Amino acid sequence: MALPTYPPATPAPSPTFLTLDRGCQNYILVNQGASQSFSNAALPAGSTAFAIPPAVANEQGPPTYTFQLDAFGTPGAVITAIGSLDGVNWYTLGALQSSGTYGLFSVVDKKVRFISAYASTYGGSGGTTDSITVSIYA
Repeated sequence: MALPTYPPATPAPSPTFLTLDRGCQNYILVNQGASQSFSNAALPAGSTAFAIPPAVANEQGPPTYTFQLDAFGTPGAVITAIGSLDGVNWYTLGALQSSGTYGLFSVVDKKVRFISAYASTYGGSGGTTDSITVSIYA
């Protein structure tokens, strides 16, 4: 088996990779109606990733990211935050909430260059009866 090459390939230009707008609500999932599969080698289909620009004042990323989870109906979803330093390899930062609890959730002291989230579990029926929307503020 060959050793990996570093640095890894950079992410290809994609409409699912955006720059996070500071001071704005940035949408990761909009009306998600099903669970998503995740492997460390790829961003889950349907998720948007945001590149985190350094803060002008101190030239580093923010220490805290706030996620807002809005539910329509009863989706019974579990949302998991993921992050990456290179935009290619993704790692779990932690579950944002348990099934059925929605509102504001934070990821603290996990600085990454790219951040996203996915629905690791979805207990609703999807379609027009229920969905979940996830946004981030940093």
